[in-house]
Amino acid sequence: MFGIQAFRTVKALSGDTVKVHVWCSGLTAAMFHLFGPEEFGGKGNVRARAEEEARQTGASSTDIIVREYVGTKGEIVRVPGMPPMYDHEYYPQPSRVPPQMVVGVFARLYEMLEACDGMLLYTSEAYEPKAVAAMREWFDKTSRGIYATGPLMPIGIQTTREHEWEQSKDADKIQAFLDSTLTASGERSLLYISFGTMFHGGDEVEKLWALLDVVMELDIPFIMSHASSPGSDIPTDAKAKIDVYPKGLSSPWTPQQTILEHPATGWFLTHGGHNSAMEAVTAGVPMLFWPFGADQPLTAVHVTENLQAGYELLETRSGPDGLKPIYRNGRQPRGTVEALKEEVRGVLQKAFGADGEEKRVNLLRVTSAVRREWDDGGVAERDMAAFLSDI
Repeated sequence: MFGIQAFRTVKALSGDTVKVHVWCSGLTAAMFHLFGPEEFGGKGNVRARAEEEARQTGASSTDIIVREYVGTKGEIVRVPGMPPMYDHEYYPQPSRVPPQMVVGVFARLYEMLEACDGMLLYTSEAYEPKAVAAMREWFDKTSRGIYATGPLMPIGIQTTREHEWEQSKDADKIQAFLDSTLTASGERSLLYISFGTMFHGGDEVEKLWALLDVVMELDIPFIMSHASSPGSDIPTDAKAKIDVYPKGLSSPWTPQQTILEHPATGWFLTHGGHNSAMEAVTAGVPMLFWPFGADQPLTAVHVTENLQAGYELLETRSGPDGLKPIYRNGRQPRGTVEALKEEVRGVLQKAFGADGEEKRVNLLRVTSAVRREWDDGGVAERDMAAFLSDI
């Protein structure tokens, strides 16, 4: 989706003789505000407006574009498939998107989406029904196809293990830890913590170690993946605590689907990246969210509000936008380590109690529907067949 130059080159050389479809690998609902048409709550053609404003005022079009994409005004954003949110809620942590990407990529995505021949969505219609329906409506106006092809992953622990274990040097140790946790603490007792390979605690990484203090205080078994840099460098004192805690294990790279499919795993603390969310939904593991940016804040709201299948940690927020009020509950985060510890303590007690079981039941209804998407006649199977026919 972000291959702007490749798209423009192919279209310039081939015109309409070569079909170019876009691959959307993130949450579908997140597309609308940043890259969608104004009628769907989007920003429309920011590049064209910025160039016209620059021509009239003499201001820098680059500055105008960056302001449009990264600046916030406290406005309420309404897009398909999401409850209303303030625009600053899209940035729970300070934005680290470089200006050259905003100008060279973001500002051209609307035009690319209007010019492409169709789009494949790595999402499930059962997971995002309203957003997928709205995307179909947008593309139907110009007789182009939308293909909801998620989930795209092996389902079943044996198939997963064959591939994941090759990538983690700690795979055997992790499997043994999961099995021993199941024996000692029971089903759904373990908290899995991972923020993927790109995101981390940033300037507020000390909050992660404070969170772990609470997890250990509550005697909850956990596995923490710390592939993200600089979050991969565990401070000496934090590492010492983990090493002496008998129910904890940390690894720089973990076989995620193996962990999520294991009966010992109860909850997944995640940044809310779309790959991680889809893997958790497919495995039936409810999530706790610590979003940083991109589509993650919307995934957190979608799962916790629309699906009622998880919790978001609001005191993880920081920066000028992150500490502003939240539309859905009026709450204004304090953003301190102590506030986070208090919140985490309450959330974990709910998650591993009766309230958490209700969230799990809600998620499992979605899981069941998502797992049927690739059955004969399912949405993903049907849409993939339509895509192959189209090309």
